[in-house]
Amino acid sequence: MLSRTAENLFWMARDMERAENTARMLDVSFRMALLPSIIDKQALHFEPILAIAPGDGRFHELYGELSHETIIRYVALEPANPASIWSLIRLARENARAQRSAISSEAWESLNQTWLQVQKLDFDGLRRWGFRDFFDWIKERSHLFRGVVFGTMLHDDAFRFIRLGTFIERADMPRSLHHCYGVIINTLDELAGKKQLECRRLAGQTYARLRYGRLDKIFQSGLHEFLTDFIAQNNALGTQLQEDFLMTRAAVAGAAVAGAA
Repeated sequence: MLSRTAENLFWMARDMERAENTARMLDVSFRMALLPSIIDKQALHFEPILAIAPGDGRFHELYGELSHETIIRYVALEPANPASIWSLIRLARENARAQRSAISSEAWESLNQTWLQVQKLDFDGLRRWGFRDFFDWIKERSHLFRGVVFGTMLHDDAFRFIRLGTFIERADMPRSLHHCYGVIINTLDELAGKKQLECRRLAGQTYARLRYGRLDKIFQSGLHEFLTDFIAQNNALGTQLQEDFLMTRAAVAGAAVAGAA
């Protein structure tokens, strides 16, 4: 498979999974803010979202005022925010469009229909729709896309790169870590065959820690520290995957230097 095809499919899946994860964060924050509390709900439930899904950090430049509505507007629908749900679905759709021949027509239609509906949505329309209903719809569209991919595509290398993108992004939340890395390990084994790849070593190292680690030791050393370290390892795996399979600029430059030598 061409590295460009692998890269498009990998990021198509990552961006769609990230859109779902962002909708989940907004949904939880919105539901928690509805509960009675004497604590500042905005600071407690909405402001952390800017740290978790910051985009390009332009919130204060674009909106100034910090409120739950401006945060939802920025994280859900702002085209100038590359990490907004709007932007992520657009990017997923563009990657899918670039590889129409590598995915099923049903997978394309599912993703394209999602984008067509999100593309025209403004904040007034979002309010009429209802925040919670919109977040649930994004999650449903992501589930539908994954199901269509699983059920209508050959389980070949294209499918495997989609799986890698999905589960690396899901682990980055982090969610279902042991399961995510079990899928990642199996998928890398199918892709790499007998090749000794650094990404496979990194994935195996993290998987062993998840499989054989003890909960009491994790809590003893600190859950926050464990998760922070895991996210760093997961990010390192994502970077290494691109170097091993997807031929990023750094990998192309390295290959050019090696060839010149």
